[in-house]
Amino acid sequence: AMKAAQALLTRRTKKTPEESRKEQVAKEGVKQSIYLGYINKELTNESACLELPMTIVILLTFSVFAMAILQQDKVFTVENGMEFDIRENANFAWAHNFGHKTMMDVNSIADFWSWFRTGYLPLIVQKGWSYSEDYPPSLGSPVYTGTVYGDNFGRPTGPSTWQLGEYVKPAPVRNDYLRHQRILGGIKLHQTIAEASLELCTLPGSIQRPLMESWLGKPCVPSWEGKLTPEKRDIEDQTEITRTE
Repeated sequence: AMKAAQALLTRRTKKTPEESRKEQVAKEGVKQSIYLGYINKELTNESACLELPMTIVILLTFSVFAMAILQQDKVFTVENGMEFDIRENANFAWAHNFGHKTMMDVNSIADFWSWFRTGYLPLIVQKGWSYSEDYPPSLGSPVYTGTVYGDNFGRPTGPSTWQLGEYVKPAPVRNDYLRHQRILGGIKLHQTIAEASLELCTLPGSIQRPLMESWLGKPCVPSWEGKLTPEKRDIEDQTEITRTE
């Protein structure tokens, strides 16, 4: 019983690490380096807190000046409108009044020049007023015939220019684009030519490279800007070259 009571008394008098540290601090005090580090941390946090209002004021000022001077919202609207117009309305592969393909369908040199000649240039360089397509013969006489609008209103045979509102010159004015923009400096084409070399070809590793280069018979011109990696590199095994019926 005496041993059990001594063990219980020992467990009760045993101090936790936190209590031991507090007792040591009460007896010996805090080291100067720890105290100075704590004071420096508090001063730094206070300084950062006091700088926060000024930082917010600077951020708001920059945002207001950026929106007022740079006008990114208007620039984005104009750029997005131009991109959409060229992507959706510069059509080629025409059949009568309908162009079946857009810029996204260009996949060869001939397609590019067809798109540029019959789609892009007529859209950008408009010398005359655009009208809707004519009525097909199956519909009979145009609905405008005999009306107050006349026979040519809204038809391809209308006037090529119109004097609108407060316009000084008849519309479309030369180099006008999307009615509210003006083309400056003309149209510039930029071409990036990729390097042509047999060493740039990606060939199967299971076949000797000289044999594949001889079979290919032409250099490769990979474009790193538009290179598409295969989804699965090992989709076909080339270890056994056999014909599957």
